[in-house]
Formats: sequence, C-alpha cells, structure tokens
Amino acid sequence: METMNEQFGKLNIGQSFTKTMKNQLLLGVVLMASLLTTQAGLFYQGTGITTAGGTGEGIVANSGTIYDGSPVGSAFTMDLGGAGLGSQLTDIQVSLNVSGGLNGNLYAYLVAPDGTLVVLLNRPGVTGGNPFGNTQSGLNLTLANSGATILASSDLGSGMYAVPTANGNSLVNFGSASSPGVNPNGTWTLFFADMVAGGGNATLNGWSLDITAVPEPVNMALGFFGVIAAGVVAWRRHGSAVKNNE
Repeated sequence: METMNEQFGKLNIGQSFTKTMKNQLLLGVVLMASLLTTQAGLFYQGTGITTAGGTGEGIVANSGTIYDGSPVGSAFTMDLGGAGLGSQLTDIQVSLNVSGGLNGNLYAYLVAPDGTLVVLLNRPGVTGGNPFGNTQSGLNLTLANSGATILASSDLGSGMYAVPTANGNSLVNFGSASSPGVNPNGTWTLFFADMVAGGGNATLNGWSLDITAVPEPVNMALGFFGVIAAGVVAWRRHGSAVKNNE
C-alpha cells in the first residue's frame, strides 16, 4: 500500500512531466515558426538581380549589339548560381532596355538554368494586317504576367507588358505561386535577334530579372519532422526517467 507522500510524489512527477511536454510542444511551435521565417528569407523579390554577368535595367554592362536583319542573333547570360534563391520559382518579371533599331523587327527569348524557354518578344505589334508592327525605335519595358498586350501603337518606352501567348507561351511556364517551377539558381540566357533588315542595328543596354522563389516543400517538411522527432525523443527520455524514479 503506497503512502500518501508516495502518491503525492507521483502526482508531482506526473504534473512535471505534463508541464515538460507542454514546453516541448511550445518549443516545437517556436522552432517551426523560426524555420518558416528563415525559409521566407530565401524569397527574392523587388528591385531586380544585379549579380556578376547580369545588370540592373539600363546599366551598360551586360550589353551588346543586336545586328540588323540577322536572325542568328546574340546571346547574353546572367549567372545566378551564387544568388542563394529558393529552389522553386513562383514569379518572374523581365526588364529590357534596348536602343536603336525598329521594335517590330525584334525577337527575344529567355532560357532558364534547366532549359525551359519562354519567348519574350516576337516582332511586337506585327499582325496579318500590319507586317511592320511597332515602329518605335528602342524600348525600356518590363514583361510580367499581369502586363498588357503589346500593340503596334503601344508606347514601349516604358510600362509593363505581357509576353506573346501563342502556342502556350507564358512566363508562368517558369513557375507560379500555384505551381512552383524551375530552380532559378544557375545561368539564365537571354537571346535577341533582329529578324528583318531595315532600321539599323539595335543595342541591348541592360536587362534584369525580378524573381520570387521558395524552398522545396520537402525541405520544410524535413524541418517540421525534425522538430517533432526532437519532441518525441525528449518525451521518451523523460518518460524513462520517471519510470526509473518510481
């Protein structure tokens, strides 16, 4: 028969164990919140990336000539291998600054590190009834999912526009919030060409990428289960200690 003191001691041990478990669960919540905050820090959005090999919009660094009437074109690269972005892209905007030439003659596409290709410009403003398209010389614009359609009459000296949508082409092909996509850490390639002779050479003065990327869900899941596992181990160890003290 246990004495009242022994029963009271076990009650205190049980209460202490319950309190410990509550503390462990609270610690788990805090650690998980910390993990999510850290992962959120891997998002990149805002002003555009200006790492080695790439430039901010309008900065003459990663520049080059787009030769008149030369479909062979020119390639420009941006190395984001050390950018430390999340591993899945959920949004991207592309800013282009070009001077000279005729906008309606230009063709451009962007290739992600994994080879995914999205057409950015395809002879802007050209239609069946207008073979010349947008006859402005030079552009300084941002291409985004929420942008307007480029018309022959569009002022491409500023503003936000959409990429061509033929054949399923879209910036969403790089990834979206509902369907995270490519890993942006690596080398991006911008291709530019002037498809029709006439209008003179154009010059790419600069380009930038505005990327939002998140970590892979598996990384977050591993972190969460790590917290749970730590709590379970602590529970078992404390439970063993309680039994040994009985």
